[in-house]
Amino acid sequence: MVTREVYYDHTDITNRTDTIRAMSANDEPTSNETEKRPRDEESSDPFLASMTFASVDRSLAIGCDCDECGTSTRGSSGGAGYVPAAIAEAVKRYKAAMSSMPLKRTQDRYLVKRFSGVSVYEWTLPVEAQPLVEYGNSHRLVWIQRLSTTSVIKSIGKGIIGSADEEKQRVAMDWKQGQVVLVPSNGGKAVGWIHHNGGAASTKDSTEEDADNKNTGHASLRIAKAPVDLAAAEGDAAAETEMQWHDVIRSVCERQLKKEKESTTSIVLDETDSQLIREAMQ
Repeated sequence: MVTREVYYDHTDITNRTDTIRAMSANDEPTSNETEKRPRDEESSDPFLASMTFASVDRSLAIGCDCDECGTSTRGSSGGAGYVPAAIAEAVKRYKAAMSSMPLKRTQDRYLVKRFSGVSVYEWTLPVEAQPLVEYGNSHRLVWIQRLSTTSVIKSIGKGIIGSADEEKQRVAMDWKQGQVVLVPSNGGKAVGWIHHNGGAASTKDSTEEDADNKNTGHASLRIAKAPVDLAAAEGDAAAETEMQWHDVIRSVCERQLKKEKESTTSIVLDETDSQLIREAMQ
């Protein structure tokens, strides 16, 4: 049996231990590396500070910096959500100006029914509202359901809607509540109407009459469209009472156009035809 004896040099072990400790100390990051630079230093540039998308701090979990969602200011030095005072003041003035402006009115239209190429629409025309512009590829039967005695319906003029030239060319229609008028096709040109306020009633009796009849406020039209290339049903006024509503509209439209061949604006129907059309549009 052979015995081996191992001798350790205590001095050598001590030296190696000190070396390892020194290496570990050198591997530790310095305080400058662990400390994050202050936010103010990153946003020291005024231009970058005003650009919220370029200065968002992810740790703050801010979802949006727009003026609708609100902003979180962090002082004049910038930072996430910071809005320069000049921009914030401009936005405030703009909102104040918009809130003081009157609402822009628009006309409303919805489909009542449609069959066999004939359609019926309900139109609501507030006073001085922007017109709904269509194109006159069809003949139109217009039932004036509601119109104040102090108001007038005007057809749009040529040109850009709302321009000075277009407004000068507008033509007042001699329409009254309860009437039914035929507006022949104009060959595809623009068609539209505007409810214009003609001013206050001249006498007290007229004002009271409007209030009693509930005619004040917006105008209401019911409009039937009949294509020009659609053959009308044959028959006279007596037979039309037995027709379907769409055939009645086509028949009355064709008969009126034959009677008024020279008219290109509007034709006021007599009471018999007006009653037929009002029933057909229901």
